[in-house]
Amino acid sequence: MVIRALEPLVQSPAPAKRKLFYRRAAAYLLDLTFIYAFTVTTMIGFVSLYVHIRLDGDLTQLPMVVNHPQTKFIARLANALYYFSYFTLAHWYFGQTFGKWWFRLQTRNQDGSGMTFLRSLARSFSYLLSGQLTLGIGFLIALFRKDGKTLHDLLTTTCVIDTRPQLVALPAPSERQAA
Repeated sequence: MVIRALEPLVQSPAPAKRKLFYRRAAAYLLDLTFIYAFTVTTMIGFVSLYVHIRLDGDLTQLPMVVNHPQTKFIARLANALYYFSYFTLAHWYFGQTFGKWWFRLQTRNQDGSGMTFLRSLARSFSYLLSGQLTLGIGFLIALFRKDGKTLHDLLTTTCVIDTRPQLVALPAPSERQAA
């Protein structure tokens, strides 16, 4: 009796749309974690190499090197390069990033085909509109749209699909016995 009362809540599309939104957000955060970890690791390697070669291993100069405006510029440039390369190449070649793979999501064209390189590149750049330039509102509009699309999905005519196996609902035991 209680299960029958909860069925309309389970079958409602709104919670499913929210779950997809949360899975997309978690996948994006996981991807950003990998990108920033790679950037930090790379910068540590470059700074260490610079200190070793140019400053004869004098670690007392390390704060000066790390806080230098040129070092900060190179770090930001490397981060942007990794960001756009990662999202562009992953969506183009695999149809998903590591985060989307982990959460069983895939990015496709509106017609279901794979993305071209240029569309994938456009989608990567349109993340800027969805996130930074609109203060995240471009991501949040997915919660208010029936199709659950974000601003970058709309701009590039792409969609994110759930690749988990679909469960098939079985008839209730009383219906199976009557048949």
